[in-house]
Amino acid sequence: MLITVGSVIRDGKENTYILDEMIDSGGFANVFKAHRESDGQPFAVKILFPSFDSTEGLLSFQKELQLAETVESPHVIRYQYTHDGTKYTEYPPYIIMEYADSGTLFDLIEKRQKDGEPFVIESLMQLFTQLASGMDVISKALVHRDIKPENILICGDTLKISDFGLSKFSGENTRTLTFKGYGTAKYVAPEAWDNDENTIQMDIYSMGIVFYELATLQYPYDTGGKQDIMVYRNAHLYQPAKNPASVNPQLPPNIASIIIRMLEKPTQKRFTNWADILKSLQAEPTPKDNIHNFVDKALKTRNAADIRWQEKVTEAKRLAQLKEDFCRLIYSQYDSTVNEPIRDFITRFNSQYAGTGSYKLTPARGYSSGARFSSTITTPSSNKIHIEIEAILKENHVRKVHVDRFFSDKGYRNENYIPQCDNRDVLAWGRVHDSREIGFNLLLLKNANALYGDWFILTNTNSGLGRSTRPEPFGFELGELPREIELIRAMHIYNSDLKPFAIENVLDFISGCA
Repeated sequence: MLITVGSVIRDGKENTYILDEMIDSGGFANVFKAHRESDGQPFAVKILFPSFDSTEGLLSFQKELQLAETVESPHVIRYQYTHDGTKYTEYPPYIIMEYADSGTLFDLIEKRQKDGEPFVIESLMQLFTQLASGMDVISKALVHRDIKPENILICGDTLKISDFGLSKFSGENTRTLTFKGYGTAKYVAPEAWDNDENTIQMDIYSMGIVFYELATLQYPYDTGGKQDIMVYRNAHLYQPAKNPASVNPQLPPNIASIIIRMLEKPTQKRFTNWADILKSLQAEPTPKDNIHNFVDKALKTRNAADIRWQEKVTEAKRLAQLKEDFCRLIYSQYDSTVNEPIRDFITRFNSQYAGTGSYKLTPARGYSSGARFSSTITTPSSNKIHIEIEAILKENHVRKVHVDRFFSDKGYRNENYIPQCDNRDVLAWGRVHDSREIGFNLLLLKNANALYGDWFILTNTNSGLGRSTRPEPFGFELGELPREIELIRAMHIYNSDLKPFAIENVLDFISGCA
């Protein structure tokens, strides 16, 4: 049944409500101002657009609405009646709720930004206390999941939190984010991006951003003005919040410390409940005396230290993610260029060979998050062919660099570096060899004009300039490669031939070991 202006709906007691005007429209609901026919009292009615792909999803939605209906606080929008779509089957799900007549917190913050009029500290404290009080009550029933200024309504001078119990549903339908329907990207806690379980601490982080925006009229992270999910993701995961006291010097250090702690990225450093936040907000201010000055100084020092710690943690996490992404990229290149044709070869041989032996690849698939990964091919003759690959990380390679003895007693210093071959950075290298130690090396060299590098094969033999009797051809062990790739064209005890990669060379080697 289509519901629009003029439609009549009912609550659980058969009271009727007439929809007077649409006041908001979104991806998963329309909101109308309505009045109850019996007394003319105004209400807001949210008409939801359900789209459940399973009974489990519907049951989860019904449970959320039931829990939401139990929440009562002066700082939470009261749900008069929730219809999950089952009592009145001709109607879609809807919520009849308290009507707030003064806009949203988003509107208020936006007006203050335009007017350049920050909140005075007394007003801030009242706003923070109202919001924390409302969330304290909500958290006893459910996790909100979508805290943002747009979901905080204003009724007179009172803030009222809305849309609790709905964000999981809205996230699924608007497809804003895919993980557990959690929230709006601008306010999503770092751990939510990693698919962690929905928790009160996620709500605390989101509200911490709202507190920050109220205190500074700014967003805590630098997004370059971009409204992009991945930009917000990287900000939440890898950027420390700017110290709110540096943005608003009038902000008392104790209030700045509350906001900083709400925005801690590691959950073990963040507040765990709203009662502690309320307690911190309601703490008596230090009397204005000599001791106050020292307390103020200590608070400022600790706040600055907490921000520096956040910077250190986020930078470490950013670097770890860069390393992880790089290793995954290397593995994907190896898997598509080398491993996939090998799997195809093995599948075809095993399907056509009528004998008792077969080729086996272990592991057939898979990825280790480290810089090294390997696989073993067992041939029909039980020969073993080993393939080992290393993604080149600067931190894993050290060389000695000569320096003036004036600056160092040793005359040299150690530095991390990226090995080069043919004046190109090495992205990865590896070794392919059988049980006789016969084989070759693989090199992935950087291509300045492309995201992916170029693979090469390095085959090696004894040159006669030394006494080496290594089986030929052979691949250098990975630990030998830093030195040996620098001597490819030099007079040396080994002859090394570097040529563009061709999978036929690899398959020829494997098939020759059958």
